[in-house]
Formats: sequence, structure tokens, C-alpha cells
Amino acid sequence: MGGVRLNVFVRRSRLGGRECPALASLHLMQGLVVMTQCPGGWGAGKQISSARSWVKKLGKVLISSGQDNALLDRYEDGGRDRGGFRRPSSQTIKALTMDLKSLIRTIPDYPKAGVMFRDITSLIEHPEGFKESIQKLADPFRDMGITHVAGIEARGFIFGAGLAIELGVGFIPIRKAGKLPGETIGQNYALEYGVDTIEMHAGAVKEGDNVLLVDDLVATGGTAIAAITLIRRTGATLEHSAFVIDLPDLGGADKIRAQNVETHFLLEFDGD
Repeated sequence: MGGVRLNVFVRRSRLGGRECPALASLHLMQGLVVMTQCPGGWGAGKQISSARSWVKKLGKVLISSGQDNALLDRYEDGGRDRGGFRRPSSQTIKALTMDLKSLIRTIPDYPKAGVMFRDITSLIEHPEGFKESIQKLADPFRDMGITHVAGIEARGFIFGAGLAIELGVGFIPIRKAGKLPGETIGQNYALEYGVDTIEMHAGAVKEGDNVLLVDDLVATGGTAIAAITLIRRTGATLEHSAFVIDLPDLGGADKIRAQNVETHFLLEFDGD
């Protein structure tokens, strides 16, 4: 099996209602696959594809992959735990989490002079980086009862569709006026020099649905707030949003939170 393999000792694991020391092997390939082995007990050779569910089953571990909420015990690098298994060094742990920010290309003076354009195409061209960004966007929402992901045209379609697949829910495209073929409902929003409109299919979501709003980046927040208003008009619940990039100097995230919508970001870039 290719990729990075780490053996880590899992402490205070309760398997089958009893204490059971367990050896876990983490294989970092295209994603994270977890193999658990409990000598003489439940879980021998059992594959669990989600690091989050694995942590819930096995308890406190010695390493966090960046894909889960595991607690990281503080030991000297490279030492051995009481089970005799060698602990990974801090350098190895750091290597497990990809530097997604380094995959974002910055293009100066685009689309106009003075703007530093944060280009996500260099991220989505990178297979491992793209996959990890989707997984990390999804992590906070796996147990929140999300029924639909709504993505804002156009780059929000890329991450929104991937996130919907990761969460196992439907995807709702939020499009510019006139782009959807069926009956639509629309919402106007202000531009710097005028007004624009976004639309969604009527009946795509309804009361009782729980929608997650997704886009690649939040700047001033105008389009996202229009999408929030539009979706809430259907009677659906929208309390959470996810973005790859936040530009905090432009204040959009604060405006979204003022709509009683929590925001989740992978990266921040200063300036515009």
C-alpha cells in the first residue's frame, strides 16, 4: 500500500464494553483509510473510511491527521509509548496535513488594478489538495442533519457539488437570472453600480429542509446574503455556510454572521 503509513497506539479504547489496547495504522493515500486491530477483540482488521467515526469508536489517539477532532497527546518526538510502538515525530505529523494555502495562486491586478486575485483553479487542479479541501469543508457538518448543499454560481458549484457528495445529500445550484430552465424564484442584490439577481428552482427545498450554503470565497458577502435570503424564503432552514477562502479585511463574513448564519473557512488572506 502506497502513501504514508503510521502505527500509533490508541489508549483507553472501549471496544465491546471493555478496555482494550488497540494498534491503529493510518494510511494516507488519496484520502485517509484507517485500519484498526484489537487483539482478541472487536475491530480486528476492520476498515473505517472516516477518521471522525474512527475517533468516536476508539477514543483518544496519539496523533491527529488534520482530518478529525482527535486530541493530540504531548510526548517527546520519536519516543515509545507504553505499548512499545514508536510514536511519529512532529515532522511526520506535520506532513500528514497538506498546506492548502500554498495551492492557491495569487494573481495581482486582476480583474482590475490593485486587486490581489486568489485563484482556486490551482487548488482544484491538484488531486490530493482538492480532495482534502472537500473533506475539510465537510467535517464540521457531518452530524448536523444537512439535507441539501446550495452552491453559488460559478465556483461555488465546484466545491458545493463535491461537498454534497461527501455529505451524501442533494445539491442546489444558485444561478444568475435566466440560467435555470424551470420555474424559479429570485432575489435581487446590490452591486457597486446597479442591481443583480440570483435564482433557484422553485420547490428545490422546502420547510423542514436544512441547507448548507457554499462558495469558494467570501469578500463583501453581498451574493451570499442574497442567497441566504432566497433560500429562507422557501421556508427551509439555513444556519451554516462554508467557504474555502475568507478575505476578512472586506468584512463579508461579519455580515453573514449578522444574518444568524455561522461561517466556516479553510483559509484566510489579508487584503483584497
